[in-house]
Amino acid sequence: MLETFTGQAAQLRPYMVHDQQHFLTTRQKQRIIKQNLCWQQQRNQAQLWVYTFKKQPQMFSALETDDESKSDKALDGSTAILTHTAQQMVPRNGAYDWSTMVNIRADKLERHVSILMIYPVDNHWDLLFSPSEDLSAAMSDFQSWQLNLGLSNKEVDNATLMKYVHRYTSFINQRVANVKVLDPGVTWNNLVELLFGVLLIVGIIAYIRWLHKRPPTGGDSGNDFDDGFMTGWWLNH
Repeated sequence: MLETFTGQAAQLRPYMVHDQQHFLTTRQKQRIIKQNLCWQQQRNQAQLWVYTFKKQPQMFSALETDDESKSDKALDGSTAILTHTAQQMVPRNGAYDWSTMVNIRADKLERHVSILMIYPVDNHWDLLFSPSEDLSAAMSDFQSWQLNLGLSNKEVDNATLMKYVHRYTSFINQRVANVKVLDPGVTWNNLVELLFGVLLIVGIIAYIRWLHKRPPTGGDSGNDFDDGFMTGWWLNH
């Protein structure tokens, strides 16, 4: 088991951090790599890679279209990086179908590896995050909103980058790295349903109170007399 881990770690280490923009210090790179190596020994072998580029990579621009959403761009970029990584990791020795083995290795990487990608485009930055399949399974739309709340994807520097790294590292440690069952947790739909239920209960209570406080409606004198007569009769018998 230790030999297997050692081999995997040795293969993955060069691909964990790729910082052409030099946003990260040497110590920060080492910490990211150390965290990834630690995750490699845990149940779900989670990974968080950081990639910064001097310009938009050709492998990204070939896949992207102008009307793509950021999540689609992130997925395309992550797929390109992980496919390229798998190609580097699988040797060409003629003993097997190389393309098939590359696809198998890439699929395994997609299950475990989340990637934070940064590159300049038209005088601004594209900061894209592509979660692994495991991370996606453990993160609802509401939790994704919470994780990214207050994080900038326009003004990118060392502080911004490390905020992303710290938040997702903390989440992966809590919800992915060593858990038996990946649970996405509370969703926006859950919260809307809960809010609707609370409002419904409050509305029913308010309506009941209104009925009790409402002044009695007027009736004819005959009915009032009959009610008084019957009440008196029962009290005296």
